[in-house]
Amino acid sequence: MKITPSNLVQVTLLCLVLFLNFSCNKDSDLLAEYVVNENPTSSEPNEVIIDLAKAEFITEEDQPVTFNLLNNSDSKRKGRRRYKSNTKPKIGDITIEKDSIAVYTPPNDYNGKDNIEITLEVTNEDETITEEVVTIDVTVEPVTDVVVDTIAVTPGEPVVIEPLKNDTFKEESEVIITEVSQPSNGTVVLNEDNTITYNPNTDIPEEETPVEETPVEETPEVETPEEDNFTYTTSVTNPDNTVSTETGNITVTVTPTDKNPTDPNAVNFSKYGAVGDGKKDDTKAIQAALDAEESLVADEGATFLISSKLDIDQKFEHTIDWNGATIITTAKLSPMIKVDKRSSNGGLTTMTNLNINGNGVAQRGIECNSIVNLSNFEVDSFLQSTTASPAGVYIHVYNDADCYGDWIFDNVNVSDVRGADNGVTTDSWGAANGYLIYWVQVPSSPTKLIVKNGEVHDCWGEDAQAIGTFSSGIDISFSNGSMEFTNMNLYDWERRCAKNFTGNTTWTNCTFTDPSPSNPNLSSKNKSGMVVFGMGSGAKGGDNTVFNNCNFVGKGYDGRVIGLQNDKVEFNNCTFSGGARLAFTMAIGDVTICNNVFESGSSIYDYNISASKYTGQVLIGTNNSGS
Repeated sequence: MKITPSNLVQVTLLCLVLFLNFSCNKDSDLLAEYVVNENPTSSEPNEVIIDLAKAEFITEEDQPVTFNLLNNSDSKRKGRRRYKSNTKPKIGDITIEKDSIAVYTPPNDYNGKDNIEITLEVTNEDETITEEVVTIDVTVEPVTDVVVDTIAVTPGEPVVIEPLKNDTFKEESEVIITEVSQPSNGTVVLNEDNTITYNPNTDIPEEETPVEETPVEETPEVETPEEDNFTYTTSVTNPDNTVSTETGNITVTVTPTDKNPTDPNAVNFSKYGAVGDGKKDDTKAIQAALDAEESLVADEGATFLISSKLDIDQKFEHTIDWNGATIITTAKLSPMIKVDKRSSNGGLTTMTNLNINGNGVAQRGIECNSIVNLSNFEVDSFLQSTTASPAGVYIHVYNDADCYGDWIFDNVNVSDVRGADNGVTTDSWGAANGYLIYWVQVPSSPTKLIVKNGEVHDCWGEDAQAIGTFSSGIDISFSNGSMEFTNMNLYDWERRCAKNFTGNTTWTNCTFTDPSPSNPNLSSKNKSGMVVFGMGSGAKGGDNTVFNNCNFVGKGYDGRVIGLQNDKVEFNNCTFSGGARLAFTMAIGDVTICNNVFESGSSIYDYNISASKYTGQVLIGTNNSGS
């Protein structure tokens, strides 16, 4: 990482904000040093200095450099020189700009040796003119392009993994996955299209002889998810026919299925007339079942067509196994399902194994206004038709007894949410969200949103984001309200990947990935940071935000991770790659940055800093690494 202290010294004097380098061990002293880059951009060339007596320089993979061809400060050569011509480098490209400034660009993803031959015209001391040929030796050092992948699966269900999707290879590079290692708890197959099929082992129960026992009510056993790991090797053939290889890691979280079967007393929706053929309107039948039964089950793989919203607002708790069914509509519903038991004091709603398909016409999928436990959901295909923001999962949290406790969204995946653009980003048109979360009131009892083991992607619109959290008019930063996002994979979005304007939030093992700038779904390209967190959109506070073991992957669109007007922020064991960079703006409180990796083109910087709200220390640990 480049040390550029001058800008930050100015910030320190103006705002009383200290950027300090320190060891993340509690017993270590603070050192008065800091690491910061102002507005770094990986695509811009770095300046290097060469000398004609020793014409050589070192750069990193995919990093252009600029240098003065005529620099002669340390040479014993006499006479005046001017640039005359050059030969094309063996591997990369060179352009000559004004004043004999050259820009060398290595090929995409190439590392190794190259050289440039420059011809200079020399006017000697006796005014004779000769030519001098200088060979510049170039060393292109490798950087890591592969990014750790974290995938969530259930036993016995194969999944196709696209490991290159979040890697930072250039699009033009012909990357091939050449081999994979075999994991311990499953098998993998390398496919021709550079995808990998992972098949977890199936739990096979042992056959036991029935024993007559007196029934005893037991608490269901909760199994801890198992982790499986394997590697993949990538290969890129360089212009000189050398081959560059890298090895990436894939971690698979195998979430055990509930060994307790569906409640044997569960009532099938068909009892109330639900057909599930995708043709007959099942709205009334499903609503009747929801109104009457606490425990319900659907036929496996059924498709329920609905024409109006389903309300889960009854005065009892629900347990529903949808059994892989799909709820689909042809109406502009907003939402398709609404859970709200605040008035009825109905308590927890538990649902599993459901696909909610908006069919490109519905505006919202499921709205949750009271505590839920949702698992194994696929929520997709929504389109904005009114000024209300479209969303796959829409959440409101209130200070209400039916909201207290842990809300769980486990493997609830959202995709294909599209806003209706009108060319204005400050209104509600185009504000598509995968998850749209509003904290409406500060809870007086512990209340936590737990979102884990899922993917959110393809959220398009001029103000779209994969996950948006808001707390307008309130501050939950150090309250009973909190959020945890774990093992989430967020990618393909338009304005932001995550907009976290709510305090008391922890992100763990999450991957945030830039879209490709050439993605045809980018209609407005009104980017506002890959991740933004702090006190925005009317929030009264956005403090106490932590990122642990997260990957921030830039792809040249907008890799900024922006903190604004917040305090008590931590980044621990995170990786910034592909030009992703950590930025602070407006106001800074206490920030701790420990044991992170900043790869080539990634860095820490500040802009538009003021002391309007916070003063504090930005503590950058000596155990961070980067180039």
